[in-house]
Amino acid sequence: MDIEERRSIGALEALFLSWDYSDPKHFVITAEIEGKSTADSWSEAVAALQQRHPILTFKLGKIDGSEIYFDAQKDFKIPLKFGTKSSKSIILELEKELVKKIDPINDPLIRITLNHEAENCTIIVAAYHPAADGMSVIFLINDSLTAVSGGILKEPSLSPSIDAMLGFDNKSIGEKLIKKLTPEYISELISKRKLVPPAQIQIVQFSEALTRKLIKKAKKEKTSVHGVLQAAAAVAMFHLSSKADSELVIMSPISARTLLNISDDIGMYSISNITNIALGDILNFWELARSNKENMASSSNIDYLITYMEQVRRLVGSTDDLNDFIDQSLGFDVMLSNLGRYPFPSNYGLLNIKTIYGPMIMPGAGKGQALGVITVNGKLTLTNTSRYPVVGLLLCMEKYIGEVC
Repeated sequence: MDIEERRSIGALEALFLSWDYSDPKHFVITAEIEGKSTADSWSEAVAALQQRHPILTFKLGKIDGSEIYFDAQKDFKIPLKFGTKSSKSIILELEKELVKKIDPINDPLIRITLNHEAENCTIIVAAYHPAADGMSVIFLINDSLTAVSGGILKEPSLSPSIDAMLGFDNKSIGEKLIKKLTPEYISELISKRKLVPPAQIQIVQFSEALTRKLIKKAKKEKTSVHGVLQAAAAVAMFHLSSKADSELVIMSPISARTLLNISDDIGMYSISNITNIALGDILNFWELARSNKENMASSSNIDYLITYMEQVRRLVGSTDDLNDFIDQSLGFDVMLSNLGRYPFPSNYGLLNIKTIYGPMIMPGAGKGQALGVITVNGKLTLTNTSRYPVVGLLLCMEKYIGEVC
C-alpha cells in the first residue's frame, strides 16, 4: 500500500500514545500575524497544508490486531475555526486549547483556530504529540503563511518513524502495544487521571537589546543560549520554590531531525536529555552554563539516539506499566523546550510574523514547569505552562539574565 495512505507508528510515538490516555499530550503554538488577509485565503492554505503533509489527513488505526498505524482518511479536513480578536486575553484562549483533548481515533491530528481581522490575525495550532514535535508546527506556520501569500508548497512527503529510519521493526512494537492497550487497561489509565487544576500559562518576551546581550555573552563564555537558560531557570527555581534542599531536574527535548536527515516533514522526531543541578552548582553561573552545553552536546549524536530508542523499545515491549515509567523517568521540575530562532524570514509578502509563543504543553499531573522558548524578529519569548506555576519564574529568569549578561 502506498506510504501516503498508511504509516506504522514507532516506539517513541507509542510511548506518547499510551501517556496520552492518562494525561492528555497535545501541545499548542501560536503566532501573531500582521497584514491583510482573507478568511478564504486561509481556508485554501489549510487545504494546501494537507496536500503537502499527508499525515494531516490521518487518524489512528490498527491492522488485524497486529499493528498500530496512522491511516489516511478520505475527505478528512483539518478543523479550522474562525474567531475574532476580543477583549479576552490570548492566554485564556491558549489555556482552553490545552484543556480540549485531541481524539486521534476520530479527529485529525491537529486543529487550527484563526482569530482573524482585516489587518492582523492570530493563528493557534494544537497538535497531537505522538504525531508531531514542536518544529512540525513551526513548519506548518511557515507553510500556511507561504500558501496564504500565494506561494507554492513543496511536493507531498511523509517521513517514517525514528525506528524505521534506524532499521528497527515497527510491527513488533505495534503487536506488543496492542496487547498492552486492551480496553480494560485503557479504562484503567483514564480512571487514573488525577483531579488537578487546569494549566496556567505565563509569557515573557525579552527586548531585542537583552536578546542580543544574551547571545553575545553566551558566545563569549563558550556556552549556548540554551545552556544559559537552563542555568537561569535553576537560579530562579532555587530562589522561588521549595527546591533549595534537593536536586533540580531539567528535561530538554532534543531534535533528531539533523541526525535523521529530516527537514520539514511533520512527525515526532524529538528525544530528550536530562540535566541534574544541585544548589551548589549555581554558585558559578557560567561554569554551570558551560556544563549544560556539554551535557546537551553529549545527547546530540547518532549513538545516543540509537541507545535512547533501544531503551524506549524495551520499555514498550515490557510488562511494566508504561505510565509508571513515564511518571518516574520523565518527571521533571523544569522542561525547557527551545525551538531556537525562527528558521525562515518573518516576512511573507503583505504578511509579517510579529511573534510566536510556545510550545505550551501540559507538564503532567505533578508540579513541573514546562518552559517554551523561541526567538522571532530578534526577540526571545519565554512561556511557562504549569498546573502549579512558580510565581515570578519567568520574570526572575529575565532579571537575572539581564544582570549577568
